[in-house]
Amino acid sequence: MVAELLRGGEVRAVDAVYDYYANDLYDYALTLLDPDNAADAVHDALLVSLAWHNKLEARDEFGLWLYALVRNECLRVLRRGGTAADLGAHSSRRVQPYARDDSQRLLREVHELVRHHAFDNREIATLLGVSAHRAQGLCDRSERLFGARRGAGGSRPHAELPPELRTRVLASAQVPSRIAYRGDLAEPRQRNGYPVPLDRLDVYKRARTLRGAGAAAAVLAVIGGAFLVPTSSRHHVVGLLGSSRPASEVGDPLSSTIPPSGVAKPTATPSTKAGTPRWSPVESGQRETAPTGAITGVGGKCMDVGDIAGAFIQIAPCNTDAPTQRWTVGTDGTIRALGKCLHVRNGGTTDGTEIQLQPCKSTPAQEWRPDRKGALKNPNSGRCLEVPTLNASDGTRLVLWKCSGADNQSWNLP
Repeated sequence: MVAELLRGGEVRAVDAVYDYYANDLYDYALTLLDPDNAADAVHDALLVSLAWHNKLEARDEFGLWLYALVRNECLRVLRRGGTAADLGAHSSRRVQPYARDDSQRLLREVHELVRHHAFDNREIATLLGVSAHRAQGLCDRSERLFGARRGAGGSRPHAELPPELRTRVLASAQVPSRIAYRGDLAEPRQRNGYPVPLDRLDVYKRARTLRGAGAAAAVLAVIGGAFLVPTSSRHHVVGLLGSSRPASEVGDPLSSTIPPSGVAKPTATPSTKAGTPRWSPVESGQRETAPTGAITGVGGKCMDVGDIAGAFIQIAPCNTDAPTQRWTVGTDGTIRALGKCLHVRNGGTTDGTEIQLQPCKSTPAQEWRPDRKGALKNPNSGRCLEVPTLNASDGTRLVLWKCSGADNQSWNLP
């Protein structure tokens, strides 16, 4: 029943999934991230589950699959410089010393999964994308290092969920473009519906290469073994989404969705030369041009300089003759009008910071990076140019906001 509701995009299905899993998922995310980022990871993972809900082959593994989605969203945050969890800083969660290198962080993660989430070896293997033998070794090492007693977990109370998290998830679940964006960002995906673990991308790419050379059987015996170990666990929720397919029917776990060359190159290339912007949207071999014209957004309205002093930027009905709507997208990362640059007020980095037009100074507050979804991202803040609350009314002022892939952050450049 829940699967059918998810397929139809019903909000009550999202509500049911949230009620059943959110506490466990947030607890797990806190093993990897600070509380704010952990909440964001759970939010994003639940949106991915909506985008990928019909991709999971073993449907009785829905709970385990959600853990895998949350783990990848946590790793994504850490990759872009997010704050890692320090359990030693939280007295209520002081279960072992903070692990200070990657290997100990992994062992601490395994410790938490075994002791407090009742994971078995097979589930550890599936979640981490390793063989059953490797998972057994990690469990043994975590037990020696942190004193975990297998099967003795589950007594620690849940961390309190952020009160606004449910509202955020339910609101986002009603925006199809936001769901599609999170689903695209979560790629690559294995054929069985699980995400490729971001800390195992190199292994999966090597496996793909070897398979193409005729060595797939040996590679799958190591990597795919994690998906063939029988188990019985509370993370396999048959009653929620229906029965699973037999193991004999489950396809190759290496998905054709993995790009042959790995992760696509970003369109922005860092630069370390003195006196130049920190990035440039022009790649080698491209013609350096500065297209000029209108920038349109939500409701078909145009980006407009609100007043002659440039105190704010707004959306307004398009007027091709208006100089306040004639923007030049520079090869140096700036967006200019009336001889000035699109500028984040006071160099702010928080949601709701207003956008202005100021004299060009080659500062981080004046750098904008277009992405393939049409967003304009300010690299300094990590946030995107937005029309607040999808309000397409004339005169709505533009602000900086956390990038979401929603329609109110989509812009058509000249």
